[in-house]
Amino acid sequence: VLFAAKPGRRCDGADFAGEAVRRGASALLVDQPLAGLPVPQCVVPDVARSFGVLCANLAGRPMRTVRTVGVTGTNGKT
Repeated sequence: VLFAAKPGRRCDGADFAGEAVRRGASALLVDQPLAGLPVPQCVVPDVARSFGVLCANLAGRPMRTVRTVGVTGTNGKT
């Protein structure tokens, strides 16, 4: 199980890495090394972006085949 320690607006996911390891995480995706945790750590500059790329690749890169459309404006979208 990989724990992605994404920083948030109110707290940093890295604050919960120790608990994640205690609950079974076998690896961490972090933006800086975390001392004292006995699991492999993949250190990347942007955890959120790297996690998104990882998930897309594990899912077979669905954005290559799924057509995506965006509708903008203020009213009339149901």
